[in-house]
Amino acid sequence: MSWAKSAFLTTVVDDFFDIGGSEEELSVFLVFNRRWDVNASVDCCSEHVQIRFSAVRSIISEIGVEAFKWQGRSVTNHVIETS
Repeated sequence: MSWAKSAFLTTVVDDFFDIGGSEEELSVFLVFNRRWDVNASVDCCSEHVQIRFSAVRSIISEIGVEAFKWQGRSVTNHVIETS
């Protein structure tokens, strides 16, 4: 299920970069992915960025929780670094 969610989200974000987002939105999205500790509902320049970043953060957090159950260690930071 994690793979399917990640694959779908990858397609959505890729399309956003290819045709959907303005330069400002793309810049903000990249900054959010680097900082990670932002409040998307307050710091966003658009609803498009807020929705996509919230989805990325949610799925990565979910993957981290599930991985911890199986591995007994946190992998969330590793997943964040690769996103």
